[in-house]
Amino acid sequence: GLLSEPTLEVQSGRADGGRHRWYTHPGGVIGNRALTKNIDVRADNGYVMLPPSRHYTGNVTRLTKLS
Repeated sequence: GLLSEPTLEVQSGRADGGRHRWYTHPGGVIGNRALTKNIDVRADNGYVMLPPSRHYTGNVTRLTKLS
């Protein structure tokens, strides 16, 4: 499944400690949408912040896992 794919994982700067996982784009067009509560996809025409970006709260995003 998707969670077993090699990926980078980043802890966001949000107070709730959200995480971002990065996957290789498979081609075609991938939209941005919620999959379920607290899980969404950001791909074409979306954006995320790369570490060590600073969140508006002052917290810094950081790399947490490389697998």
